[in-house]
Amino acid sequence: GTNTQNIQIYISFTGFKGVMRVTNLTGTNIPLGENVKFIAFGKKQNNQYVMDVQTFNVTANQQIPLNMQNVSETDILNALAAL
Repeated sequence: GTNTQNIQIYISFTGFKGVMRVTNLTGTNIPLGENVKFIAFGKKQNNQYVMDVQTFNVTANQQIPLNMQNVSETDILNALAAL
């Protein structure tokens, strides 16, 4: 579905110790030029977990297309633990 409010997104900064939660698919006050690890995940109506993990440098007005892949709950927990 398109219930994007049900997608959880976290950003981990590689240049300093910090993790940020993104709400409503919009991040604000993210330092430009910073290298980040981006994790988005959710659960479909059929109870299948999905996740997208990306690493990139932050730029102004950046939009990140999500490429959600089927994963297990354990995959999500391991990705979050690695932040």
